[in-house]
Amino acid sequence: SCCSARAPPRVPRILSSAYDNALATGVELDPRELLWWGTRGGALALQHDQVGALAPGLEADMVLVELPEWVEDEDAALAWLIFDHDAPRPVRTWVRGQVVYERTGASFPWTPTS
Repeated sequence: SCCSARAPPRVPRILSSAYDNALATGVELDPRELLWWGTRGGALALQHDQVGALAPGLEADMVLVELPEWVEDEDAALAWLIFDHDAPRPVRTWVRGQVVYERTGASFPWTPTS
């Protein structure tokens, strides 16, 4: 068949692997660099100059996630988003500036609702 039934690769998993490979080869990476590579850098590499950043005039696709209580600063938030593959659970999602998903019910850490 022409198409794979596998799920598409997740950007955080790819960025985490890139970080691991950098460490293995002695290269230091900052989580901010990884975030840029997975957003604006990736868009530019694919020649999509209207996506990949939150800026006037660009198409706004974004996800709002609820951070766990232990996340106290920007570094911890980036580390959680990039390295905890199962953690980012969307609260709200926008595509081209329009809300397309809004979670109702349980919040982090996902307790069952009655």
